[in-house]
Amino acid sequence: MILYVGVDEAIQIHEKIFSRIINKFYEYETNGIFTFNWVIIGGAVALIFIVYFSFLIIKIDKRVKFMFILSGFLYLSGAILAEMIGGFYIDKVAVNFNYQILATIEESFEMFGIAFFIRALMKYIKIKIEDSGFSILIR
Repeated sequence: MILYVGVDEAIQIHEKIFSRIINKFYEYETNGIFTFNWVIIGGAVALIFIVYFSFLIIKIDKRVKFMFILSGFLYLSGAILAEMIGGFYIDKVAVNFNYQILATIEESFEMFGIAFFIRALMKYIKIKIEDSGFSILIR
């Protein structure tokens, strides 16, 4: 999943492929918060992942559970919610400097979410190693 997110950011799979799928099956022009229509499929896929991973999160140590949830919230806030706000802005105003600020905020949320997720994974690994009797130093 993390590999897909990295590749997707590099070659914009969600904008190109998901938008084509929506345009093929949905004959009306999307606007407002759905100006970037890929968020319809992206939101559905995110919901599926949330349900699937919620069963795993329940079993995780409470010391890192909050970190995993917060990292997912940060990433999805940027990837979907901020993208919808940016789409609404483009639809109602235009692509201008203010939109570029919104796009920067969106990408920042995604990067902070991924960075925090990596930190949560490192802490989880540390806890698992300590529980097994080995010792490792991760600050």
